Amino acid sequence: MAACKYCGCSGWFFPLDKAGLCGTCAHLVGLDVDQRRGIIRDAAKLADQTANPQSKLARLDVILSNLEALAKYEERGIPTMEGSPSEMLRSKKAERDWLLLETAKKDIEEALAKVQAADGPDAKLALYSNLLLKLGEHKSSAGDAGALGELEGKVKASVYQIELSVRLEKAQRAEQAGDDRRAVRLYEEALTYLKATGLEPSARAKHALKINGRIKELRRRIQP
Repeated sequence: MAACKYCGCSGWFFPLDKAGLCGTCAHLVGLDVDQRRGIIRDAAKLADQTANPQSKLARLDVILSNLEALAKYEERGIPTMEGSPSEMLRSKKAERDWLLLETAKKDIEEALAKVQAADGPDAKLALYSNLLLKLGEHKSSAGDAGALGELEGKVKASVYQIELSVRLEKAQRAEQAGDDRRAVRLYEEALTYLKATGLEPSARAKHALKINGRIKELRRRIQP
């Protein structure tokens, strides 16, 4: 004997409708489904009408949460809407990830314009730090964070280069002042920092080769 797809009560005692629900569940599920379909419809309309990425993302989040609820009904074999809620859920998640990526690209574009106009490494690093926070938020809320992770990696590489440049400039100033021992120590600190960065191995090796070259040259000059 079939049982209610929602509460599990036997259809022998409680007649089931075409959807496989008992009378009580058919009423409760029907109310929930109708409400969620209305919310999805209204949120989709508002998402289409706004050009603000944050507002669109907020509407998509509403749509996703309600589609997830409908997808759970679908898992029990309970029809809720035309088409498949789970397939629509996958489509909307992909749409949201794409919007997050486009928003991240715009954030990077705006940050780079400010970085170019910024005076000094500290100001540039502060801008990059804020940008990384935004990218981290986008990445943590994305379903597929692969593309966002790549963008984040490029921004981090820029931070590494600025930090490395600051250290190398200090070493160069010491070298120009004739303080070779201090210059060696500063170049070694720069090398230690370089090894700890997440730069690509090829870029790290290239920088390390140059720094080691300066260290060797300075040590030869220090030798009595």
